Amino acid sequence: MSEIEILAFAKINLYLEVLKKRDDGYHEVETIFQSINLSDTLHFVSIRERKKIVVFCNHPDLPLGRKNLVYQAAQLVFEKFNLPGGVKIEIKKKIPVGGGLGGGSTDAAATLIGLTSLYELDLSEIELWSLAQKLGCDVPFFLKGGTALGKGRGDKIASLAPLPETIFLLVLPGFSVSTTWAYQQLNAVRNRNLSTAEQPISNGVKNYLTKKTKSVKIIQESIERRDCKNLGHHLYNRLEKSVFKKYPELQTIKEDLLKAGASGALMSGSGSTIFGIFPEEKLARGAAFQMKRKGYKVLVTQNCQRGWELKNSNIKNQNHL
Repeated sequence: MSEIEILAFAKINLYLEVLKKRDDGYHEVETIFQSINLSDTLHFVSIRERKKIVVFCNHPDLPLGRKNLVYQAAQLVFEKFNLPGGVKIEIKKKIPVGGGLGGGSTDAAATLIGLTSLYELDLSEIELWSLAQKLGCDVPFFLKGGTALGKGRGDKIASLAPLPETIFLLVLPGFSVSTTWAYQQLNAVRNRNLSTAEQPISNGVKNYLTKKTKSVKIIQESIERRDCKNLGHHLYNRLEKSVFKKYPELQTIKEDLLKAGASGALMSGSGSTIFGIFPEEKLARGAAFQMKRKGYKVLVTQNCQRGWELKNSNIKNQNHL
């Protein structure tokens, strides 16, 4: 029996601008991803049954069949390589589901890495990237992780200078926000603002969110200068306004983190996690204590420069598989 265990790290978005809706139904975005030291653990065990995929998880609300991204990732690999055996995958979740931290996507990326190692596949980086793109917009980022600029659907990734060691406080409000719903609100804004004299351009898509209050270049420059204070001042997420309108509690959390000494605070992705950047761990833990007293689950963590990490491995060549 061969087995392997991988840590799959979460992400936050230091910047997220939504530029336009694409012809394929997705949105064109510009974002800066940052991996953080919060991870799920995935355990892979090879089995004899041909193409059999079994997924277990300690989170009761996570689907385990074909709707699960880990299952879909495994299925892609088995179909591409016509593998002779199967796999059992156990997911130990620590990353909140529906929190804007990329838990499903990082688990999917870790599955691609895990099965490539488990079955010792000759899979090029380009092939691996192609499989990741089929699974989700931000899955490709998690193949490398660290600090990166994402464009296109979020799947065109360019690594950036690593962020210096930075303390983050995550506040988890106890509910999730639908990514689909959050982006639909931007479409509604476009439709309301589209006048008779301002018709869509010929490709059917209008760049309806041209006014920017922040710039991705400022974030990049702050990272390059290792200036976390300036970085905190220029965090930006286009989705916040509409999400906060429906969930004002999230805006209150953000304001509380700033009052508690965060140099910046932001909603990650489409929410619902709100994170704050703190100049020192002591200050972050003080803020964490305050938020816990208000009934929130909190986590003090820091950035990391990887999307996954091999925890342990027992891979044996087995001709009968």
